[in-house]
Formats: sequence, structure tokens, C-alpha cells
Amino acid sequence: MYINYIIQEDEEALTKINLLFAIYGTIIPLPIQAQTIYELTIPEKEKEIFTGHLKLYGNNPAGEEIAVNSYYMSVNDKPVIPIMGEFHYSRYPHRQWEEQIRKMKAGGITVVVTYVFWNIHEEEEGVFNWTGDRDLRHFIELCRKNHVQALVRIGPFCHGEIRNGGFPDWLFAKPIEVRSNDANYLNYVERLYREIEKQLEGLYYKDGGPVIGIQIENEHQHSAAPWAITYPGAPKDHTSATYDASITMVGVSVQDQTISRANLGDLYMRTLKQMAIDAGMITPLYTAAGWGNAAVIGNEAIPVTAAYTYPF
Repeated sequence: MYINYIIQEDEEALTKINLLFAIYGTIIPLPIQAQTIYELTIPEKEKEIFTGHLKLYGNNPAGEEIAVNSYYMSVNDKPVIPIMGEFHYSRYPHRQWEEQIRKMKAGGITVVVTYVFWNIHEEEEGVFNWTGDRDLRHFIELCRKNHVQALVRIGPFCHGEIRNGGFPDWLFAKPIEVRSNDANYLNYVERLYREIEKQLEGLYYKDGGPVIGIQIENEHQHSAAPWAITYPGAPKDHTSATYDASITMVGVSVQDQTISRANLGDLYMRTLKQMAIDAGMITPLYTAAGWGNAAVIGNEAIPVTAAYTYPF
């Protein structure tokens, strides 16, 4: 199939036309030469787009449906491109949250993404704080009020350039293996997830709320964070499972090593997702940071592989 475009390039002839129009108030047709023809070839075979293989869909009380196929996200079967912007509520004065949400919306953001930093909410073991600048529920309610959707990154490990990647200090005094399927570690994570769910209850897409997605963990088996305060020559604890210590990076970087225990990373991510669902965090979309060969959940989470905006 061919489409022809004719480009008029005789500037002298066009100048004459304009002059005649100015004098006589009409245009006298003049032959224009030097036409250039460009040909564009359109492939006859259309791209195959298929559905039904991903566990990424959901409905709201208004009958709208969010789904993901092999090529794009859709709302009511119409393709959409969500524009996501990051805003960490606990790092900003809560009295200014709404102003910032409105600015983001005015700039074209349709989905506000935020971290839940564990060490901000459970500084003291067993004592959760969801007030003031920590009021996750109020932040999501402001998203609903201003008609923007939300995606909540629930950890347990967040990184986010925060101390311990978001793990509370007291967690490292426990005989546990963080970021693994260690049962004792997962008991603490389960408690965290149930506390987060209490804050989000009734605000999910299925309830008519703005929360359309949940991110599980962050950069698992790719990136870790230095623990607490270190000194020159100190052994590095990169907030990762022992079996991942040799392959995790401090920050986001290029992964040129083989992930030797990828099966354990996959199991860990699937376990966390099921724990989130069991806690009540049910959304159409689940995501996982996918760069650097990070562990994702095949067919059950979107492997987010965006780039940071600040480098050259």
C-alpha cells in the first residue's frame, strides 16, 4: 500500500501568486513545477494484539474496566497512556499536599505514585503512626477529591534514597533474612501490609476510589541500600538477602552479572503479591521495577522499566 504526498517547492511562483492576489483581488492560476513526490510504505500485516494471558484487570462500581493486553493498557477497551508522576507524601508538609496534587494534574499527570516508607510509620516496633505528614489515607483522599488516580508502592523495601531503603532500624536486630522468604521476616511484612490496607480500605478502584495499582517491593535482586551509618572500611550491609549480596547494587546501575538465585527472587515476589491480596489490597494493576534483571512477577505485574529524568 502506498500513500503519495506532493510538496510544492517553487517559492518564486508562490510569491507571484501572492502579488497578483494583492493587485487584482483574485488568483490567476500559474503552473507550478518542481513537485517532489514522497512515498511511505505501510506494512500490510497488522500487529497482533492478544488478551487473556495477564492477570491485570479490574472493574469499578460505575462499570468501567481497566485491563492490560500484550501491547497497551485500556479503559473500557479503549487504549490509554497513563502519565505517572512521583510524589512522596511523607516527605512534604501535609497542609500543602492538595496544592501539589493540583499542580501535578495541571501539568498532565493522571496517576500519582507514592512510597509507603516502613521506617517512617513504624519507628518503634509495633507502634504505627499514620498522622500528620504520615497520613496516607488523607493523601489518597485528596487524590480522589481532585480526580487523579493513585499507585501505591508498599515495599517492604522501597529504596527511594531513604535510610535502610525504608527498613526500620529495629528490624536489623532480629534474627531474620530480609528480602527473602524467611518466615519470621515475612511475619513483620504481613503486619505492615495489614496496616497499609487499613489506610487504603474503601479507596481502591473496585470501591470507586483512585487506587488503581500496587507496586510490590522495589528493584529486588538488582538494587539495595547501605544500612544506617557506615564508616570507611566498614563491612557493607546492602539490605539484601545473604544469597543476593554479591549481585545487588547500591543504587540503580547496569547489571552485568547472572542472577544465580532468580528462582528465589521470583518466589519472594509472588509471595509478597499474595500477601498483599490476602491483606485486602486488590487492584487492577500490580507493578514491579524491572530494570537491571530485577525480579518481577511473570504475567501478574507490569515490569516497570522507566528512566530517571535528571541525567543527561
